Order: sequence, then C-alpha cells, then structure tokens
Amino acid sequence: MTEFDNPESESSETIQTTKLEIITDDAIKLGATYFINPKKSAKRAIMIAGATAVPQRFYANFAKYLAAHDCAVLTFDYRGVGDSRPPGGLKNFQATLIDWGQSDTPACLNWLIDRHPDVPLHLVGHSAGGQFIGLWPNFGKLQSAFLVSCSSGYVPGLTHSSKIKALFLFKIYEPVCTLLFGYVPGKKIGLGEDLPVGVVQQWAKWCLNRGYVENSFGKEIASHFYNEVTLPTLVVTPSDDQIATQFNVADFMRLLPHAKIEHLTLQPEKFDLKTIDHLNFFRRQSLILWPFATAWFSKSEDTIDQKPESS
Repeated sequence: MTEFDNPESESSETIQTTKLEIITDDAIKLGATYFINPKKSAKRAIMIAGATAVPQRFYANFAKYLAAHDCAVLTFDYRGVGDSRPPGGLKNFQATLIDWGQSDTPACLNWLIDRHPDVPLHLVGHSAGGQFIGLWPNFGKLQSAFLVSCSSGYVPGLTHSSKIKALFLFKIYEPVCTLLFGYVPGKKIGLGEDLPVGVVQQWAKWCLNRGYVENSFGKEIASHFYNEVTLPTLVVTPSDDQIATQFNVADFMRLLPHAKIEHLTLQPEKFDLKTIDHLNFFRRQSLILWPFATAWFSKSEDTIDQKPESS
C-alpha cells in the first residue's frame, strides 16, 4: 500500500461512486470520480482540488463523508497524475502548473456546474488546489472556498527539514531525472505521484521565490483573477504544517486582497491527534475534523443572501 492508497471507508449509507473522463479546453482527458448518495437529493456540490503530486484517490474517504452529508462531490487528477497519466507515460509529456490551473480545474468545475446547476457550489482546495483559484475564468460560480494547508510554499519559509527536502528536489533530483528519464519519479523519494518535468520546474520557480504563482504574472500568465475573488474563504492551517507555515500562508493570502477570509488553526493535540501536518486532514484518522467543512458550507450559504459572482 503506497502513501496515498486509502482503504474503503465504511458508511451507514451507500455512496454511489462513478469513474468518468472530463475533457479540457485543449483536448486533454482527465480522470475524475463522482460521489453521490442516490437515496437523497444533493443540497450542494463540492469540487475537491488536490495538492501537487497527490492523486484523487487520497481524497476518496473525505469525498464519501461529504456525499453522506447531502453533497455531490467531484474529485479529479491533474494532467500527468494518477488517472490522468497519459497512455504513453510521462517521458517528455508537456504539462505545467499553469495548465493545471487554467485548463484542468476549470474544466472539472464546469462539469460539476452542468451536473448541478441549481445548488450552491463550493471548493475544497488542498494546497495547490486552492492556490490556482485566481487562474479560473469560472471561479465566480463558487459560493465559497474551504482551503486546507494553502500557502505559497516559499522554500525559505518552510521548516528546516522540509526546506532541505525541497532544495534537494528542485536543485538536484529534478535536473538529474530530467536528463535521465524525461520526467520526475516522485514515488521513488516519497514525494507522491510521478510528475511531468514542466510541472516540477515551474513548481521550483514559484517556490524558490515569494508569491508563488505571482512569479508568472505578466509573463506566462497574461491575465488572472486573483484581485477579483471576493468569495467567503476559510483558510484551514494545521499548527504543525511544515509547508503551510504562518509566513507562507500570509505570503499567499495577500494575492487574494478582496476575498472574505477567515482563518482556522488546527492544533492536533486538541483533537487527540498525533499530527495533522500537510496531508493528514484528509486521512480517516482525522475524521473528527471533517465537520468543519460541512459547517463552513452551511455558514457561507446562510450568510450570503446574494447570488454567486458571475464571470
């Protein structure tokens, strides 16, 4: 069992899980999974956008929990990852973080909008899954955002051990793997999924400088929507997160100056958890934390008496 393999969760209700393909605007096929309770009508629809190198299967238990609480839920893999890995393999496969943000995520949100046009739509963004929100032309269809461990990932702002790992990845491992393999074998070093070279190279550029995606504004990113996001946004940060440190969270959130941001810091000891860190919010051991998500969705729907932004 790999780090990201989740066993099936047990539920008092039967959740229907459907595998599907979503086609992006540049004709890339993305593997996605739709979760719903067929015995009830969904009150809201949730898109879970995952972290870099983390496959959608990692979020399956959390998705089933939401589906058991009256949500229709969509998970997906970015191009080059998991169920969206190209048939010919990753060698020399062209993909970047900008592709993930400008094409992949909006395509998946459009699928969910088409499937559930009459219920509130919410984002659960884990790390990179929240960072991309200002790249989506359709972000205004969302009612709210629930962001977990979302920060700039600025390497000097990481804890010491994570900083060493990041520098090894960006300065040594990626250049060597690019020359030898034409892709970056993340599984070999416990990074998660294997990744396309372009993704890791852009990841390095963004994380070695403050502001993350801001480093491509006016360059690879001709236009964006970060200044236009006014969504109610709950920023959930574990106190022991080695990547989303206080400095790095603030470094990213300044890119969303008009979002209605609230912060929630989770201290693992208060919930009898040994650790939460960057990943464990979504593992079943952290089930006690998951009601924070459904409570946020309800709160955002109750406090906003206007329609979601149009875009």
